[in-house]
Amino acid sequence: FKGHFPKLANLLVHGSGKTLRGTPMTHFIRDSEDQQKFKESIGQRAAGSAGMLTARLRDSMGNFVKVVVFHVQFVSVGGRAHHLVGIREDTDDWATSGPA
Repeated sequence: FKGHFPKLANLLVHGSGKTLRGTPMTHFIRDSEDQQKFKESIGQRAAGSAGMLTARLRDSMGNFVKVVVFHVQFVSVGGRAHHLVGIREDTDDWATSGPA
């Protein structure tokens, strides 16, 4: 992470005072299968193309939190690729099991 995200830190029970800056997103993803799914989803997107996936994040106590990850890649003025990532807790069954 490039910044401080207190809401994500709270979701993962790290407390709002702890920064996640410098910690790779994959560090919080449950297992290698979900980590690979995340890396592939991020890597397959062209600039301006949005994506979504479900995953389980690991909190500071080792519990799993179901989330939906939204992401889009964009290119900065300097030509570098960046990713905007949004995360919401998955409280809907459809997001992990598919639409009814």
